[in-house]
Amino acid sequence: IKPDYDGIIIDPCLPSCWNKLKAEKLFRNKKIVFNFTRTGKFSVVLNNRKIEGNKILTSLLKDENVVEITY
Repeated sequence: IKPDYDGIIIDPCLPSCWNKLKAEKLFRNKKIVFNFTRTGKFSVVLNNRKIEGNKILTSLLKDENVVEITY
């Protein structure tokens, strides 16, 4: 989870023995809950909306957000 000028870049790099991870972050006064699940296929879903690529734009964030990441 890396902050960027106009959003957050998602680039999972977790130990191979971790199949799931939950993390919470406050980003520009927006609460974000990240749920990572290892599946072998990468996807990012923000508030039930699939995001293309690996960047979540700040303009898409609500006050409270849930991001589902499979990787």
